[in-house]
Amino acid sequence: MIVVKTFLLISTCFLFFNISHSQIAIHPACDTTLPFNNSVIVFIKGYKNEKQISREFFKNDFELTASDSTFKIIFFRFSWNDSNTIFQRKNNGNMVKVEMPNYNKPDKENYSLRNIRPGAYLVFECIQVEKNGIVHRVMPFTVIVKK
Repeated sequence: MIVVKTFLLISTCFLFFNISHSQIAIHPACDTTLPFNNSVIVFIKGYKNEKQISREFFKNDFELTASDSTFKIIFFRFSWNDSNTIFQRKNNGNMVKVEMPNYNKPDKENYSLRNIRPGAYLVFECIQVEKNGIVHRVMPFTVIVKK
């Protein structure tokens, strides 16, 4: 009887742990319950419809902009590859800083866009825009870093 009670207790704890753990696995910025707006396109300012951008461009801060200026970019996540590593950063607002602000760990240099290499894919995803207090999500986009 003790073995059965112990098994039930452990099973119940494991079940609750898995449920609560899985609920935090989804980042709120990528919440698919937000309404999708396919009429708004977000892109790097000055590079609409560009699929390749020079490495030199990423040595300076830059901004994303929306095709409809009545929408404000409030959040996005971007990532890029470098050999066998994928780097990922979250961003509030539309400005992208070359260096990660408020990040004081030893690997800070790895997350600097100054070190991005030609051939890297830079993916902008989980993009949220806001208009009149309503938050929408929009299509992600990708650019390739060229020499």
